[in-house]
Amino acid sequence: MKLNGWILAEDLKGVEGSSLKSDPAELCLTGALIWQEGILPRAYHVYVMYAGDLERIPKKHPALTLVSIGKPSKECLEREGMDILWVRPYLTPQMILSLLMKLFEKYRMFEEELDRLCRDGKPFSLPQADRLGFISLVALVFVIVELLFTAGLSYDLIPEYGYSMVINDGNSEPTINLNIGMLVFSAIMYSLSAIFRYAALLQQLSDETV
Repeated sequence: MKLNGWILAEDLKGVEGSSLKSDPAELCLTGALIWQEGILPRAYHVYVMYAGDLERIPKKHPALTLVSIGKPSKECLEREGMDILWVRPYLTPQMILSLLMKLFEKYRMFEEELDRLCRDGKPFSLPQADRLGFISLVALVFVIVELLFTAGLSYDLIPEYGYSMVINDGNSEPTINLNIGMLVFSAIMYSLSAIFRYAALLQQLSDETV
């Protein structure tokens, strides 16, 4: 897996919009730079710049992925060969560059781990199952905490005097907000953990049999 504009649009914090035109399989990005006038843009890099500087990019350039601080003009958004993400205007190029480098590092480590698993020939292992189980537990805890903080409760302490207790804008009937999406994600991670654990045991049994 390589970084591209579509991954950046999902993972980069502060993104307000995008004009992604390239195919997700194209424009695999290898680095990030702060754009400076007079420097010719290089392919396979994502450039961080202010919206007002987009007009200064030469007309002839390779296919580019750009992070614009502030919303670009309509002409820039419609310009061919430019995938543009725009972020909140109070962010600085240095802040965006730092976030981009963290993304590159995260996906680099992911690729290295994936390559190591492929080389070892043992993608199923008990440590991997434990990791998935931990993710499932964290997601479930998040669901429970969110449930507790969003529960609406109305309780009459002394009904005859009209004293009552209200939690989180409780209504006359108790209400709860359940994060179904996160609960399903937790269940999927737990299922994958069980599958990986079972596959690891089968793999160990196969190795011992051989």
